[in-house]
Amino acid sequence: LPEKGTVCHGDVQPFESPLTPESPASTDPGQEGYLPPVVPPPVEPVEPVTE
Repeated sequence: LPEKGTVCHGDVQPFESPLTPESPASTDPGQEGYLPPVVPPPVEPVEPVTE
């Protein structure tokens, strides 16, 4: 997963540490699921308000 390490420098620290398996696992689904839902809400209200 070279893309993950390049996107966030912090991802490289927890990924190298085998003692924190929850760190990389939580960032995988958390980042992907957090970005999509946060973008649609602000874009929808802005379109109708401008019209």
